[in-house]
Amino acid sequence: MLRAELERRFGATVAAAGEVARDPSWPRLALPLALRESLVEADARGALPEAVVDHYTRLMPSLLIEQLRADDPARALLQRPLVLARLPRLAGALAGLYEALDDAGIEADAMLGAASAEALLAARPTLAALHAHTLFGSGLPLLGCYPADRAALARDLADSDGDGDAVLDRRLSSHIVHELCHGLPSSTGVPWMVLEAAALHLGAAARVQHLFPDEPGEALRGVSLFVLLGDVMARRFGAANLWRVVAGVRPAALFGARVARALDAAGWEDWCARQEAPFARDALGVVAWAKLVDAVHLESSGALTLAEAARIPWRELPWWQEEVSDDDRAMVSRAVTALCQVNAMAPEFQTLPSDPPAGRLQLDVGEARLSAEARREGVFGEPAFWLMPPPMARQLDERGARRVRIEGATRARRGEIAAALVELCDGEGALEPELVLSWASSG
Repeated sequence: MLRAELERRFGATVAAAGEVARDPSWPRLALPLALRESLVEADARGALPEAVVDHYTRLMPSLLIEQLRADDPARALLQRPLVLARLPRLAGALAGLYEALDDAGIEADAMLGAASAEALLAARPTLAALHAHTLFGSGLPLLGCYPADRAALARDLADSDGDGDAVLDRRLSSHIVHELCHGLPSSTGVPWMVLEAAALHLGAAARVQHLFPDEPGEALRGVSLFVLLGDVMARRFGAANLWRVVAGVRPAALFGARVARALDAAGWEDWCARQEAPFARDALGVVAWAKLVDAVHLESSGALTLAEAARIPWRELPWWQEEVSDDDRAMVSRAVTALCQVNAMAPEFQTLPSDPPAGRLQLDVGEARLSAEARREGVFGEPAFWLMPPPMARQLDERGARRVRIEGATRARRGEIAAALVELCDGEGALEPELVLSWASSG
């Protein structure tokens, strides 16, 4: 009954909008199957507010149809033919995406609809065409080209003397690659947090600057903490298994039935607590999810809630006791880089490269938490934090360290800082409880 009502309401929105030019080879405008089934399940659990139904059956299709009407220069970017030779960010990201899938043994043709980037763009030569065939493309607008974005897009077009390729490449490449990383339409029942973690982790493998920017405007906005959960799950289950989530493989086949049940329960626990359309701020609970993934391996874990998992100290979880791996060491570079950006709202919502405030980072060893001081311009995710791999924190803890303060930290030094932290963790001998690593007098 609800399925029919959702389809009716979505169809009424489309009908009221009137004719819109769309290629007949594209999937028809419809409520994406994965969303529809999630809404039906939410209703069965008594957790489906009218505002959420309205969001997906009225607001989102209205914005999608509006995007397809190219009556201003910004919207026209969606219809602009894509020529990879003139789009270095997009070309690099697509090459990276195909390479990552190949390395993981995932059939790119089955996930993306074409065996190569060139074949993909030959069949779908515009952003609108690419987006139409993705998981949410039949009913949701492309991020980065919402009404609130159009002034910035128009301004960039004016500043670049109408160079649409340059603006498209910098402003919209990250968004379309993210949608491609979600794969083709399906009825996936994966929790939102896990689905985004998988897609964004794959996107970071394709082109890291699309999540951790070198330049203003090139990154997805406010979503990097999903990559942290992706890093944790890739560390536990392998990146290839994580990415197979967006290729349509059920989590139970990838992570085991026990983990899949825990993730599904956590997803519904999280949804029932907030009952609003997903947004980037949902990733602020990433540490609870990371601990849950680890706690499931405890024999005594039972049916843990996210709130219960969040309260478990890292030193009581399996990962803390494991030997340090090269995957752990690689995560330190990501941690430092993640603290060298800010989610800023003014003059527009963007994730921007940013030096740590006061040139300072701090590692709380017992919490396995690396953090920066709060930025006044940050709209959420402040103070910025990331996970220090627990086995590396344990090594410091066993040698007596409780806190490590890093002075003189800048984004340009992030590689040096990460290397110094790895060297410190891998060292030997007793340490003072309070340590300082300083770059204050160098460079």
